[in-house]
Amino acid sequence: MKKAFRRIQLSANLAIILIAVMLSVITVKQFTSPTDATGSADGPRRIPATAAESNPNTITEKISPVGKPIPIDGLNLQNKKSLVLYLSTKCRYCTESAPFYKRLLEEIKSKDVSVVAVLPQSVEESREYLKEHGVQIDAVKQSSLQSIGVRSTPTLLLTNASGIVTDSWVGKLRPDREEQVISKLLQ
Repeated sequence: MKKAFRRIQLSANLAIILIAVMLSVITVKQFTSPTDATGSADGPRRIPATAAESNPNTITEKISPVGKPIPIDGLNLQNKKSLVLYLSTKCRYCTESAPFYKRLLEEIKSKDVSVVAVLPQSVEESREYLKEHGVQIDAVKQSSLQSIGVRSTPTLLLTNASGIVTDSWVGKLRPDREEQVISKLLQ
């Protein structure tokens, strides 16, 4: 009888240890994985609302302000092209993307492209954040992201000389997407 009780007790203890290890592994993966639930390294998870949104080549009003002007007071987008970076000081993907933004600014330095950073935090806090990460942007504005149709950070919007959004990129970009942004700006 004692032998059977010990076996049951040992089995129960092993099961508890196994479950604890499995939960620990799942928790660590959840909080340290650089990819979203769909396996993409392009940033925060977005669940498409429609079948059209499932196609990354489809642009819909629900997810992008492409084709619309950017409604921010005092935003001067008179250059041939302008790049608007919608960031947040609290966004891990924005921070992880800072080396790309720094490289991007170097690549387009001699071109007729203006770059504006828009953050929901105060302009002072935003300037400090950008400076801390080596991203030297002179034009920094404060605006809520929802007021312009941007759902998450980071979001990059490319505008034409009329201030109309022509392209957008959302999330932490893969290297091939980073090159696409730079290429569009250098055209």
